[in-house]
Amino acid sequence: MFWFLTLSCYVISVPSGDTGKLDLSFLVPVDGLQHPVLHRLVKVLPSVMLQDKAPKTVNSYLRAFGAWKCWAEQCHVSVLPVEPVVFSLYLVKLIQENKSVSTINSALYRVSWVQKKVGQAQVTENPFMTQVVDAARRILARPPERKKPLTADQVMRIISRLEKGSLADVQVAAIFAMGLFSFLRWGDLNNLSVDNLLFADSHVALFLLQRKSGQFQEGSWVFIARSEAAPGL
Repeated sequence: MFWFLTLSCYVISVPSGDTGKLDLSFLVPVDGLQHPVLHRLVKVLPSVMLQDKAPKTVNSYLRAFGAWKCWAEQCHVSVLPVEPVVFSLYLVKLIQENKSVSTINSALYRVSWVQKKVGQAQVTENPFMTQVVDAARRILARPPERKKPLTADQVMRIISRLEKGSLADVQVAAIFAMGLFSFLRWGDLNNLSVDNLLFADSHVALFLLQRKSGQFQEGSWVFIARSEAAPGL
């Protein structure tokens, strides 16, 4: 499989699994290089410039650039050099298509990579483009999915099922019960040992070496009063 991206004054062709060739002759004054050694080195220069990335990475960069190139040609605008305002409209199109933030980043940095290879100003360094990209990231950002806490009824059903199982199940049920009655997080309970528990007729006391919500991390006692029913039931 070969990627051929023919631009206005140069051609980029990168075969899969190889570094390919990048024609940068328009950047190098070949006609002014009279010595044969210099002519030979100029031919090697493009392949050297593509060695900064792995072959698969180069192909992925060119795929993203190819998407921009296709859109630019359809809209009859310049592929390279890239006009920041026009490229921002391309990003607006991606936003309207509800693309992911990674797609926006891919379009921005892959096109910038090609610009760097051909010695042109990069869109990543344009202040106007930076504002558009920041806005795109906020628009397309997915809100965090917060986990809902278990209800008292759900916890009681879990405890009822576990307390009929093995000793390990009973231990887990006891931890669930302590968490329910003491309003503790799992992170507060999973490191408990026998030395952290103190049983009395009227209550049980838990000593926590540290708590996620504790500001000073000095450890604290939590007291659970004896009761026949779970809170909230």
